[in-house]
This record gives sequence, C-alpha cells and structure tokens, in this order.
Amino acid sequence: MGVAVVLSLLVLFQVERRAQAHDDVERITALLATLSAPMSIAMVQGRDPDLDTIVSELNRRKKSLGVRWVALVDHEGVVLAHSDPDRYGQRLGILDPFVAHAVVTPGPAIDVQEHDLPKRIAVPVQSGVRWGTLIAELSTDRFEAQVGERQRRLAVSAFVVATTALLLLAFVLSNLVIRPIREIARIAQRIAGGDLLARAPIHGHDEIALMAHALNEAARRLSGHTEELESEVARRTDELRRANERLERLAITDGLTGLFNHRY
Repeated sequence: MGVAVVLSLLVLFQVERRAQAHDDVERITALLATLSAPMSIAMVQGRDPDLDTIVSELNRRKKSLGVRWVALVDHEGVVLAHSDPDRYGQRLGILDPFVAHAVVTPGPAIDVQEHDLPKRIAVPVQSGVRWGTLIAELSTDRFEAQVGERQRRLAVSAFVVATTALLLLAFVLSNLVIRPIREIARIAQRIAGGDLLARAPIHGHDEIALMAHALNEAARRLSGHTEELESEVARRTDELRRANERLERLAITDGLTGLFNHRY
C-alpha cells in the first residue's frame, strides 16, 4: 500500500508540474499579447523610446513576472529592444532556430525544453501589419518555486486523505472485524469457565458469523452432553443410594424372621 501511495504521489507531482507549466505559458502569453498592442503603436509612430520604456518596466518587474529577459526583434530577428541593453542590435535569428521560427509564425510560439517544459514564448507584434516579435524567456527559479508549493500542498492533501482513509479503515475494521472477534473470544472464555448457556451474537453471513455460529453450536452440544452426563450421574447416584439402603437393611435384620439383629 505504501509503494502504491508513493507511486501515485510521483504521478501527481508530474501532473502538477505540467499544470504549472501550462499556467505559466498562458500567463506569459497573455502578458506579451497585452504588451504587443502598445508596442505596435509605438513602432508605427516611430517612438522608439516608448519601446525602451516598456521593456525597461518589464525588466524591473521580471522577477515577479517570472521571466529572465524580454526582447523585441524585427522580422529578421534583429533586437530592437532588450531587457539587457548590451544585446541591442544583435541578430538572434541567425544562430537561434527558435527565433528564426518565431519571427515567421503568425501566432504565439513556444520553445519547449526537457520534459515538455516551456523555455521561451514569442508573440507577434502587429496592427494589421506585423512589425516585430516579442520574446520572453521564462524563469526556472519562479517555476520551480511555484511547482514546489503546489507539490507541498498536494503532499499535505494526500497525507490528510491517506490519514482519513486509514482512520476510516481502522474504524471499519474495529466495528466489523476486531470487535466481533473480541466478543467471540469473550464468549469462548465464558464457555471454558463453565457458562454453557453463553452464546455469541451472529451478524451477517461472513466468516466471523460462521465462527460465532460454530462456537454456539459447540456450546449447545457441550451443554447437551453435560446435561446428559449430569442426568446419568444423578441416576447412578440414586441407584447407589438405594443399593446402600438395601445393604444396610440386610445388615441389621435377620434374614428368616425379619427382626433386627445384634448389629442393629
């Protein structure tokens, strides 16, 4: 049973890990999609400082948002704005297959790493015309912390459920198995002590009921045999008493006259 519980928890942990990854993908995708609108307007109007302002704000809040960095690239994968200013102007699409794929994908793109966990998410920046692509790399630290918290809650819930189930099982065993067996043992001790009229209660038709029935049948037969034996002993005792009385009369009377003799 313990092995089954551990295996079940491991499976549930994996499910929780995937669920957290799915939640992170939806959250970051929604965030990037929300930012793509003002970014597209800024690009249409040529307000490059607004792009830097948005990216700088993301960089300031990246820890709470759960991202490592955010970058805005054009259709060739060239960095137009980045949370790391030193990476401005880099051509990411040449060396990075995901960036090359993201800049031509009409919808959101997800870079999946080991165990199907999301690594980066890309969302197109467009307003009728595609102006660029917004890319964010997820923070594994925040992800692992959230997964750990979900797994802790799951472990606590599993412990509570398992404890409740064990208590319920113990209660059921106590009422359906242990208590009837103790009652049978107590009746057996009474019978062994000479109380042949003691009988065990019979509930249902299970093995314990069969035990109680067998004990009651044995007590009934033993009681019958005891009564027969006591009856036989009483009859033999009465016969012995009458025989002694006859012997006593013969011993104190004369056999010819029927009178008392000198022994009387």
